Amino acid sequence: AQSKGHVSVVGSAATALPQDQAPTSTISVQSGLLKITDTFQVSVQQEVTALKSGFLRVKELGGKSWQLLFVWVNQEKGQLMGQSRNEHSARVLEDLMLCSVKLAPSTTTHSSQNSCFLLTSPTRQLLFQDLSEESALKWTKAIQSVIASSLQQVDIGDASSDLVHSSEKVTDAHVHILALKGNEVCADCGKSGPEWASISLGITLCIECSGAHRNLGSHISKVRSLHLDRWDKSTLTFMLSRGNCLVNDELKFWDFDLPPSASKNDRYQFVQQKYGQNF
Repeated sequence: AQSKGHVSVVGSAATALPQDQAPTSTISVQSGLLKITDTFQVSVQQEVTALKSGFLRVKELGGKSWQLLFVWVNQEKGQLMGQSRNEHSARVLEDLMLCSVKLAPSTTTHSSQNSCFLLTSPTRQLLFQDLSEESALKWTKAIQSVIASSLQQVDIGDASSDLVHSSEKVTDAHVHILALKGNEVCADCGKSGPEWASISLGITLCIECSGAHRNLGSHISKVRSLHLDRWDKSTLTFMLSRGNCLVNDELKFWDFDLPPSASKNDRYQFVQQKYGQNF
């Protein structure tokens, strides 16, 4: 896969490719592992910085069919872009601000699932495969840095942001979020009546655990007040698509090993172990 460079983007979502500059690639799969020899040309109409770019296999989590895409991280727009060899314009795969990304665990029984990373958005989960674990880790770190940058630059409640899909304010967001099964307690220690949320993970938190989440960094967990901060429809939609039960199930943290009375140090260690190694 290629590293930092320049690609061409026309407008906010598309890149036109002349007929004589269509991407070509040679692919072979041996023992379930992806091998790619490729050339890819794009027309230079408006250059933007691509923090990371290269050919990846992509499929929705649980899907059977892989698609080969030329993918790049648009740092300026906070978007993950993609284009297949049969397409003559690029498309936005995901706006990264409300996404999370992590390395997918390798398996010895399914080698076709190795060297992968998982991108979770409010609407779907995409599995990407690279040529090596090292390169997949570089993709993960590049995407995490853009997520963190997007969250730092954009106030979630700012109606002027073009990164927020819907800026219409929701005055009773906390009612809907806390009504979701499992959200009536803190996702980490189980304390009832959480007043905080991680809008990047989609969980509710008590005030003590929210401090531990801030210590993780905003590229992993972005903390907001359920009652004091402004909320918009896109953020609420993401929160309702995730929730404590789903996230804890994904991370295999159904049993609360962290008591509500835990010390600050124990809480920080628990949260780091739970999320720092998975996102």
